Amino acid sequence: MNIVLSTKYDFFTPEQYKRLHDLEAEFDVRVFVQTGDAPLNCPIESIDYLIHTDLLDSHDLAEFKQLEQLQILSAGTDRLDMRSLQEKNITVKNASDVYSVPIAEFTLMRILEIYKSARYFEKIQQEKSTVKIRDLIEVYGKTCAIYGYGSIGREIAMRLRGFGVRTIGISRSGKSDSFIDEGLALSESTKRIGEFDIVVSCLPQTKDTSEFFDAQFFSAMREKSAFVNISRGAVVDEDALIAATKKGKFLGVALDVFKTEPLPEKSELWKMENAYLSPHNSFASTIMYDRLFERIYQNLVKYLEENR
Repeated sequence: MNIVLSTKYDFFTPEQYKRLHDLEAEFDVRVFVQTGDAPLNCPIESIDYLIHTDLLDSHDLAEFKQLEQLQILSAGTDRLDMRSLQEKNITVKNASDVYSVPIAEFTLMRILEIYKSARYFEKIQQEKSTVKIRDLIEVYGKTCAIYGYGSIGREIAMRLRGFGVRTIGISRSGKSDSFIDEGLALSESTKRIGEFDIVVSCLPQTKDTSEFFDAQFFSAMREKSAFVNISRGAVVDEDALIAATKKGKFLGVALDVFKTEPLPEKSELWKMENAYLSPHNSFASTIMYDRLFERIYQNLVKYLEENR
C-alpha cells in the first residue's frame, strides 16, 4: 500500500515526518513525502492514500487507479470534483476544525476594530495627535448572525458571548446548541436580516451560496451594521458590497477572502476607509500546523487499522 503526502510547501517538522515513516514497519506500507516541485517517486496509478490535492491539480482523476482515500488540508471541499470522487468510491477527509480557533480570534479582532474605530487611532498615532473621540460603540448588547454555523461559527460564538453579544447561528437545519442564543434555519433568515448588528459569513461555497450576500441582502441589513467574510469570496456579490459601502451602509466591513485572489489592485475596496482587508490569512497561527498534522495522522492511522 502506498501513502503519499505531496505538497509544494514544507508544512511539518522532521519529527512529524518521522512519525509518518514509522508507520511503514507497523502496517507494512510505503510512505512517500514529497515537498516542493521535485518529481514524485511513486507512480500515480499505485497511490492508495493521498494527502493534499496538488497532484489532483496536475493529473486527471482517472490516473489514480488505486486511490481509496483523499485527505485534504482545507476545511472546504469546494475546489474538489466531489461527484467524480464519489463515483470512484474515494473517501474524502477534510480539516474541518483545524482552523476554527485562529479564524474565530481573527474574526473577533476585526469586529472590535470596526466597533472601536481602530483605523482612527492608527491615523492619529501617525499624526502624533491626542484628539479624543467620545462616541466609541460598545459591542455589548449587539446581535451577531453567524451564517454557516459549524465548527468555526461555534468558536466565534463562544468568544462573542464573552463580550455580551447575542449570537444567532444560521444553518440549513436551524440547529441550536449551548454556544448560541438562537438557532435559525437559512430559509427563515431572510425576514430577520434587519435585526442583525453584525453579520459573519462562514458559508461554504456551493452553487446555492454563490453571491448569497447580494444587493438585496445588504439593503435589508441595519444601517451602520458590520459585515465580516472569512469563508469564501464567491458567496459575496462584491460589486453590491462596494456599492452599499459607498452609500455609507456599514459601520465597517472586514474581508479575508475575495472572488479573485489575490484581490486585484484596481479593486475599489483597497481605498475604502472602513474596509479591513487581509489576504486569506485568518486561518494562520503558530500551532495550527501541529493541529493539522494530528488530524492527518489520526485519520491515516484509522484508515490503516481498518485496512490492515
